[in-house]
Amino acid sequence: MNKKIMVACIAIILCIAVAMFFINLNKVEYANFADARNSDKIVQVIGKPLKSDTVKYVEDKPIFVFSLTDKLNVTEEVSYNGVKPMNFDLAEYVVIRGRYKNGEFVATEILTKCPSKYQPELKKRKEKQ
Repeated sequence: MNKKIMVACIAIILCIAVAMFFINLNKVEYANFADARNSDKIVQVIGKPLKSDTVKYVEDKPIFVFSLTDKLNVTEEVSYNGVKPMNFDLAEYVVIRGRYKNGEFVATEILTKCPSKYQPELKKRKEKQ
C-alpha cells in the first residue's frame, strides 16, 4: 500500500478519535440531586421551582437563589451567579446545569420550560386552520 494513503488513513482515524473524545467530554447527563451530589461532573437536573426565591448580592454581584424539587421529590437550594431568567415565574419546570460545590448546588445555566404558556396559542392556530 502506498505510504501516502496509509498516512492519510491514520490521520483520518486520529481526527475521528479526537472528535469523539471532545464530544464525550462536553456531554451533560440528566441526574437527580442524589446522583448529582455523588458526581464530580456537570449534570442537568429537571424539577419544579418553588416560588419562594430570593436574590442575594455578594460584592455587588447578583446571585439568584431558589429551591427546586427534582423528580424524586427531593428539594434542594440552588444558587445561580446571575439574574433570574425573565420567564422563570411562569415555568412549570426548569432544567439546571451545574454541580455541587461545598455542599451546595451551583447552577451555571438555567433553562426554563413552560409548555402551558404556549398551549392556548396552539389551540388558536389549529382553530384557524
